[in-house]
Amino acid sequence: GVGRVFAENLTGGLYVSVPPGLGIGPGAKVQMHWEGRGSTGSVVVTIPTVSDKDRFQIPPDVVPANMGHWVEVFYKVTPPGKNSDVYQLKVEPFPGNKWPTLQIEDPESPNDVISLAKVTTGVTFRLDSWAFMAIGQQVRMTVDGTTPSGQKETYDLRVGADEAVTEDEYYAGELLAELPLAYLQKLKLNEKFSVEVFTSFDDGVEYKQFPFISPQQVA
Repeated sequence: GVGRVFAENLTGGLYVSVPPGLGIGPGAKVQMHWEGRGSTGSVVVTIPTVSDKDRFQIPPDVVPANMGHWVEVFYKVTPPGKNSDVYQLKVEPFPGNKWPTLQIEDPESPNDVISLAKVTTGVTFRLDSWAFMAIGQQVRMTVDGTTPSGQKETYDLRVGADEAVTEDEYYAGELLAELPLAYLQKLKLNEKFSVEVFTSFDDGVEYKQFPFISPQQVA
């Protein structure tokens, strides 16, 4: 069979049942396979739900790596050790507008207009928690601006080894990143610059773009 599910409905995981009346003999074991992209998107569930021995819960953490991709779902009964037919399931992506938008935490910057006079050591950005957020997930933040001479000036707020969500960030439900004053002073005044956020749910293979912001810097 073929079907589709929407990632936004799967933040609590999902349930898959084997057909009733399979006549599984005593001592036989059923494994439910969810085969998606890589280790972060696949799982084999061997224990059914307490209330229904024909029903298996697929945990939410194996959902997001498969957004926009197909998953093969099948079960295996041992003995005899045979696989069922494969059910092809498309996981529709989370809508882009449902991801959190970066906020300027400090200094206070109404309508994303940053006054350089109010900046002491830098500008702090805040990203609030999102669906499927997990410790170790990779979040990349980059800044692109323009100097008075028209040169592009880039700053990496969070890249490489710094991308992984820490335990503290996870439990706080937010990520904070500071853009140094020295970088801002290189940029052209009264111009906008962009701050982009990308999150990977599959160990860095693909990054999903979160809503970006374009603050304006004034004196």
